[in-house]
Amino acid sequence: MGTRYPSSAAVTAASTLKFLVEVPTGIINSINTTFQLLNSPAPQALSNAAIFLNGLIQRPTTDYTINSSGLITFAIAPTTGDTLVVCYVALI
Repeated sequence: MGTRYPSSAAVTAASTLKFLVEVPTGIINSINTTFQLLNSPAPQALSNAAIFLNGLIQRPTTDYTINSSGLITFAIAPTTGDTLVVCYVALI
């Protein structure tokens, strides 16, 4: 069925899980392969980030990797003019 995430009640009172859609920081110039998310993905959701390049979903570990601090590294640098959007769950 899909990954189950704890409710915000199961997380510390100061934190809450939020679904985010953002354009990560980084220059799309046909050379740069690393991009940074504003927030770190929730540990339990790290493998469930959805990364779209020009509207096409990318394959984790084949097209990109993402670490616990939200650093995305592409296997091949996005080309100048490409668009990049990431959907993920973060602990905020």
